[in-house]
Formats: sequence, C-alpha cells, structure tokens
Amino acid sequence: MLLHDIFKSQRKPSECLWSGEYGRSIFKATMPLHRFKLLLRLMRFDDRRTREERKSRDRFAPIRGLFEKFNKHCQENYTLSEHVTIDETLRKFRGHCKFRLYMPQKPGKYGILFRVLADAKARYVYRMLPYTGQTDEAEDAESGKPKDLVMKLIAGLEGSGRNVTMERYYISVDLVDEFCATHKLTVLGRIKSNSRRLPDEAKEAGGQEEQSSVFA
Repeated sequence: MLLHDIFKSQRKPSECLWSGEYGRSIFKATMPLHRFKLLLRLMRFDDRRTREERKSRDRFAPIRGLFEKFNKHCQENYTLSEHVTIDETLRKFRGHCKFRLYMPQKPGKYGILFRVLADAKARYVYRMLPYTGQTDEAEDAESGKPKDLVMKLIAGLEGSGRNVTMERYYISVDLVDEFCATHKLTVLGRIKSNSRRLPDEAKEAGGQEEQSSVFA
C-alpha cells in the first residue's frame, strides 16, 4: 500500500499495477495479485468486539493502534536535522467519517486533518496528530490551545537546541519564551499582530523602507 501511494497510483486498478506491460515490476516481486486481493479482503487493524466502546472515547479508535505504531517507527528510524517544521496537512478522504473536514483552500477540499512535525530539509514526517474534533482523553484530543498541540508534537526534542518553524496559528510570545527558557529550542514564524505581550513597536510597519528588517 505504501508503494501504491508513492507511485501515485490511487486511481489505477490493481490489475494495471501488476500488469507486465503497464505495471511496475516491484509489485509483482513483492507478492502475486491474488495474494494482495486476499489480504485486502481479510486484513483488519483492530478488534471489532471492543471497537464501539473505544469509539465512544476516541473517534480514531478503528485505526489508532496501527497509527501509533507508524508514529513510533517514524521516530525510531530517523534522526531529525537541526531544523524542523510544524504545520498541517489535509489528506484527501471522501468516506463516511464524523471528523472529515471541508477546506476549500486545500487541493483535495475534503479529508482528514493532521498536525505534523517534519524535518525541514528532508521533509521526513516525524510525528503526526489527527484532528478528530473531540476534547476528551484520546491522545489526539485538542484542548482548544494550539500550545498544547505544539508540546505534543515536539515531545522528546526538548534540550536538543533545534529550531522549530511554525505557522502563526501555533505561535505566541508565551510559547517562544517557554521554548527558549525551558526547552532550549528556538522558534521561527509569523505572529499575529494582536498577540498578547507583543510590543507596540512590532505592530507598526509605517516609515520602514521596502524589504527592510527591524531587529529587537
């Protein structure tokens, strides 16, 4: 399935992927087509007997176990460079899902939203948090505070001296203070002009030359 996505073959029939004329040899080398179809039909990622009970606490329950294993292996098999980024991505999905979002500014418009920590150089995904629209005890639950999301994403990077680039939705003066003083991390990003504790001098752009910078 990973190769299926890597080669951007989501809309191609399985028969084409395994075809000797139109397909890729790596699919046939991995397993026969009938074996692939059998696995798709039989494979399950969680225990259906306890699914409904777990879904009452966590909307991501049907895939939570596999997703957390994926997150864990991403972190165990890669060492981040000195620059990382925090952003979000909408993964296209049009199935039935209570937390599917419609975001017209995104290419896919419909999908599941993930908050992501990635390597700025290699674009390697290091950790992801799915947005389910819940505020409960689930690991991905939002408290309504972007700062809490950031702290979950950077867990384990404290004291490493890395620089974190993030969008203005996440950044605040309080967060930058805590990053520098407590977590020994630096921050790069835009900040809203109405943010608390932002000096008035930083809100005024009048009188500056084009392309100029002010350091404070």
